[in-house]
Amino acid sequence: MLFLQYTLLGLILGGVYGIAASGLVLTYTTSGIFNFAHGAIAMLSAYIYWQFRVGWHWPAPLALIVVLFVFAPLLGVILDVGIMRGLRNTSEITKITVTIALTIGAVPLANWIWNPLTPRRLDYFFGSDNSVSIFGSRVTYHEFIALGCALVIALGLRFLFTRSYIGVAMRGVVDDPDLLRLNGGKPLRLATFSWALGAFLAALAGILITPILGGSLDPNQLTLLVIDAFAAAVFGRLRSVPLTFAGAIVIGLADNYVVGYLGDSPLVSHFRESLSMILLFIALLLLPSARLRGTSLVRARERFAVPSVRQAVLWGVILIVGMVLLRETHGSHGAQRHEHRAGVSP
Repeated sequence: MLFLQYTLLGLILGGVYGIAASGLVLTYTTSGIFNFAHGAIAMLSAYIYWQFRVGWHWPAPLALIVVLFVFAPLLGVILDVGIMRGLRNTSEITKITVTIALTIGAVPLANWIWNPLTPRRLDYFFGSDNSVSIFGSRVTYHEFIALGCALVIALGLRFLFTRSYIGVAMRGVVDDPDLLRLNGGKPLRLATFSWALGAFLAALAGILITPILGGSLDPNQLTLLVIDAFAAAVFGRLRSVPLTFAGAIVIGLADNYVVGYLGDSPLVSHFRESLSMILLFIALLLLPSARLRGTSLVRARERFAVPSVRQAVLWGVILIVGMVLLRETHGSHGAQRHEHRAGVSP
């Protein structure tokens, strides 16, 4: 009976991992860029949803619509048009470094906007009391929704890539953009659409997984969701949506089995945190063909535009002002931590 309970909960968790991983596969398949900022998008979207739903008391449906269909896709479009489009002719290392930089910058940005000393929680959809019992395990409506979303997205993306014209054209953006253009396709527009859709999937995963993991919003935990998604995406060789979801289910099941059968000792807790990296390492060993493909096979031609003096001065001033603001924010947070530890109200 316990095995069935752990299996059911593992399927739910794996389904959410699959949603996040499918966004990575979608972005990479259609743009040739592995987006390490995927977890940062999920984190910022979860915080924005909390702000609308809890901070400003918006109805949950309205908050979801704004975050999933406005904020997240718009963020994906901005990242592609404003940043990644200018890196089309650069090397894979350059593209990956930029996405890692975006990830690193997203965490202090979230801490700057939302004070990390103030606890923030996201509750289950329909509350934690609305649930049913399956195999003796209480499953909330929220978890059912998460599992249903995973199934719908898996089938939808499979149909998109294999049965629709736009899906074939999206894959052609990386394989041969010139040939796609000759056949009437618009590579830049399709790549932007894939980034918007990938950001939507990241936002959905971030909102769904936060209550399942305990409800507390943590910038680092949500940002590192990309590691679990990366491990699942490698199972799918960065191309196959069904294999990606299968890998996500394996990760979700393994996570719950470790907790259920090995207990919650510090050693087990550290092992659980490293589980995704261990499975990722195994997948890379067993699936050598899962290495990044596409633009890495083409000799990159780095072309950087030299800024004018006016542009250099302007961006220098922006950098200095930004660093001063970050320093002041860090100083105020440090003072609040000191007062909190001393027992003084901030």
